[in-house]
Amino acid sequence: MKDYLTLMRDGREKIQPVRSIDWSVFSPENIKVENHSRWAGLQLADVVTSASASGLEANGYGHYEPRYALSLAPRFLTAKRSVHDCGFTLVPPLQKCPLDDKQRAFVEAMEKGWQAPGP
Repeated sequence: MKDYLTLMRDGREKIQPVRSIDWSVFSPENIKVENHSRWAGLQLADVVTSASASGLEANGYGHYEPRYALSLAPRFLTAKRSVHDCGFTLVPPLQKCPLDDKQRAFVEAMEKGWQAPGP
């Protein structure tokens, strides 16, 4: 992660990111590795990442499992009423991603699965 963030900071990415980092308040050198079994917040991040990956990456049998991420979709961070490029960011961006039909359907369902907070 530290190497990737350094690459971003130095402007060496091949694909321009959708967001930028204020490098005056963050330094890749300040990252440290933590044991995920000790920190609930890291465990939650692992759950969301794993659920999202299961919807996008085929398993050993060529199947996708989107249900986990779709059940979490209402809780994803949003901007302008969209999870894309906020709580759910594809690299490369959606327009440049070589997605098959099932992957594209999953990405579209993630957007529909989001709902505004409240009653």
